[in-house]
Amino acid sequence: MPSSWSKSVCIELLKQAPFLADLFIRIPIQSTPLSDQLTLSIQKGHPCFQPPSDPSFTPALLCKSYHHLLHLALAHPLLSASMYDDVTWHLALDSIVNQQIPLAVREYDPACTLPAQFPPEASLFQAWTWWSQHLHEATPQTLSALGEHQLWREPDRTLTLSTVQSWLCPSTMPEPVQHIREESFGLMEGLAWQECLINISGSSSSTRLTWTTRKASRRYGTHPGIRIRSRGSLVVILDTSGSMKPADLNAIFGFLPEVQRYYRKIHIVESDFKVRQSYLYQGQTPGHIEGRGDTFFQPALDYVQQHLRPDNIWYVTDGRGVAPRIKTPTPLAWILCGDRPPLDELTSFPGILVPVNIPPTVGVIPT
Repeated sequence: MPSSWSKSVCIELLKQAPFLADLFIRIPIQSTPLSDQLTLSIQKGHPCFQPPSDPSFTPALLCKSYHHLLHLALAHPLLSASMYDDVTWHLALDSIVNQQIPLAVREYDPACTLPAQFPPEASLFQAWTWWSQHLHEATPQTLSALGEHQLWREPDRTLTLSTVQSWLCPSTMPEPVQHIREESFGLMEGLAWQECLINISGSSSSTRLTWTTRKASRRYGTHPGIRIRSRGSLVVILDTSGSMKPADLNAIFGFLPEVQRYYRKIHIVESDFKVRQSYLYQGQTPGHIEGRGDTFFQPALDYVQQHLRPDNIWYVTDGRGVAPRIKTPTPLAWILCGDRPPLDELTSFPGILVPVNIPPTVGVIPT
């Protein structure tokens, strides 16, 4: 430690959060400050502290150190890479961090205070949703502190998950912090659901070889011959039970125009405890869906195999129902929306599990 303020911060962290003290001593300090506050920048994939011009130890400096170290421990510089311009996202990141700072430390920095109505022990997604609905609750100090997050940007984009994991061993974290970190990575995986489904579609060949009796083999003159057949049939089964939210179904239909690039034909099947209706997708979101009963997955899968025989099946659901009793021979992906169970409770579902998180709408109070 090159100065008395950093030694004092380290001593206080050893008393309150030893795992953060271990992280603190690994971070170099750059003497040229960019503000009158302690800031954290990411340079060439590594964190660097930038102290104020007069870095004498104060409780506020301890609070700011606590704040930045928790951002690192929770991998927030990495998680924010694709959403630098989303104010509500960064308010959520700060709120999650500030909830973990002891109240006796937090009170020394006005930027670390939380609104009285902010939900206690909120997950990152819950915090994001809350700020999207209560942006007016952000104080000038809170909004000003978000500017420090701009120092997480990397022009050369060398920051990776392995780099972040090298900053701090997850096994040294307290269980609540480790849980928040895992939950945050799960959220980001759910936000990348469209890319995941595109990869699933792209991994399937656009054509396939099949046998045909209509012509002989060109090479050997024998029957059957070989025919190149289009591999472009997708069935999207919509769980239209009462637990499914319209916003989730609308998000799926908003994605289907992109999916049309990979499939020649897309068929929609609406089903709750039984198949309600089946139709070809024509590029439009239906004005009304049939169902709103209980959930039973098997009838829709049976119907698809008996009548449609697609190349791929996507089942859009919240996963709240009994797993189907048989495995389908067709590749199957479960697009898990809404208030879904944890993925480890859905291991009996055959196929690929694709969690979906729909970004909250800013400024809209849910009815």
